[in-house]
Order: sequence, then structure tokens, then C-alpha cells
Amino acid sequence: MLGRGQQVSKELVPRPRIHSMPPRIAVTGPENGGIAMWIFLWFAVVLAGGRPTRMTPRHRFSLDEYDGLIISGGVDVDMNPDDAAESLGRLTMEEAGQETRILRALAHYIVYPLVALVRWLFRTKHPNRLDHERDAMEMAALNEAEQLGIPILGICRGAQLMNIVRGGSLHRDLTAFYTETTQIRTIFPRKRVEFVEKSLLRRVFNAPSAKVNALHNQAVDTLGAGLDVTAVEDTGVVQAIEDQSLPFFIGVQWHPEFLPQKASHRALFRTLVEISAQYRRSCPDLFSV
Repeated sequence: MLGRGQQVSKELVPRPRIHSMPPRIAVTGPENGGIAMWIFLWFAVVLAGGRPTRMTPRHRFSLDEYDGLIISGGVDVDMNPDDAAESLGRLTMEEAGQETRILRALAHYIVYPLVALVRWLFRTKHPNRLDHERDAMEMAALNEAEQLGIPILGICRGAQLMNIVRGGSLHRDLTAFYTETTQIRTIFPRKRVEFVEKSLLRRVFNAPSAKVNALHNQAVDTLGAGLDVTAVEDTGVVQAIEDQSLPFFIGVQWHPEFLPQKASHRALFRTLVEISAQYRRSCPDLFSV
């Protein structure tokens, strides 16, 4: 694990873009449960043009043949464990205009009930327990991904783990942030976050703010080495972090995979896949099949 203040290698090895094969994206998850999240992440990556593969503590693999990494959400993290390319998948004004009243109605009456149903069908009995095996697996994956220079997206727990690996800390309990407002916990996009002006997230969403969902119990406290806060909510809770010296190293506190009907959230996965394709390592024989 990287210690607090330890320097992280910023060198990336550009790889030729292989048009015949979608970028391979590793998606982490727990050994038991997490199937609903995997289903929606699989769909999000495929829709963005990528080829997702699930990684669990017992199904670990080297990232050497992969082009990107997603650290997914899930149970709380154990807090005491041993310039992007111009062709971004950003939200365009045309796409924003496509979210019509009909699409919003479909979201309310089809997408959200579907998300809720799938999460209920694949729920686990003990959702709040710690998962030390998963912590270790994902920390190792994060370190390997940084060494290889491949893009990384952390979602909810994933964002928190990215901060921990860089030597940061977390708020164990967020109650103190919600003394004058209710702490929202929902798959619906009912919480507004503000993006920092020159962040990659601001460019991807092509807007100063966005509405997001909220399913988290913890959040970033002290920032890890090389990280910046790039989105916050009005209570002051950190909603996104980035290493802005890297092409794509983003952690978001919300779950964009549960908002597939939103072009802005699809753009986040599309950007990950596009930048992953641009940073393939020079091993064309690995991608010839």
C-alpha cells in the first residue's frame, strides 16, 4: 500500500488503439453478493463500448492484459487495513436535450423499479459487514493499475478505497453533516453535487453540477497524496476525488451505474472506455484474438 505522502508514478505508456477489440475493463466486486451491481456495471461498460470482466477475491487476475479498472461499491471500507485526451465521452448539448419528458417518465416507471427489483432479488443478508479479503484484493488491484498506467474509476466504496490507498482517511459516520438537512439514501438522483471548475468531471458532465443518488455511509475526510476534491454537496461532504495529473483517476461517491437513463452518467463510463483505449500498452499480440 502507498504510504501518506509517498510519490506515485505519473508516467504512462501509450498503447496503439486496436479497433478490432473493445477495451477490456476489470470490474471488482465481493466474493458473495454484489450481483445486482455487477449486472448494471456490466451494462454500463458494454453500452460505453467496453468489455467488462468481474474480479473477486477468489477470481483474481493480473491487469496486464486489461485497459481500465473499476472499483465498485459495496460494504464499508476497513479504515485501518494492513491531461486527458481531447476526444472525451463528455455529455453533449444534443444528448442533454434527448432527456425528454418521455425519458423521465420511463425512468420513473421502468428504470428505477427495475434497479430496485434487481437489487432486492440479489440482496445479501449482512450488507454492513466488513470484507477484509475484498479490501486486500482491491488495494492490490489499485496499486497494479497505477503501475501499469491504466485509467481507474472508483464508485462509492471504490472512491473511498482510492483515498485510503493514497494515504488518506475517511469519515466513519456522516451524521454530523446532516444536522439541518436529512441524509438522503436512495437510488433516485435527488442529491445535487457541484463540480470544481477545471476538473475532468466538470468536462465530462459539461455542466457545473449534477443530480446524483446516495447509498453511502462513509466519505473522504483527509485527502490522500496527489488527490483533489472535484465535487461536493452543499453540506460539505466530498462527492468526488481526482488525481488531475493522470488521464483518468476518478472516484465518485454516487452510483452512476444505477442511472443508465441519464446521458450525463453514461458519459462517465464512455470517457473511461475511450481513455482506456488510448492508453493500451504496446502489446498488440495480446489483443489479436
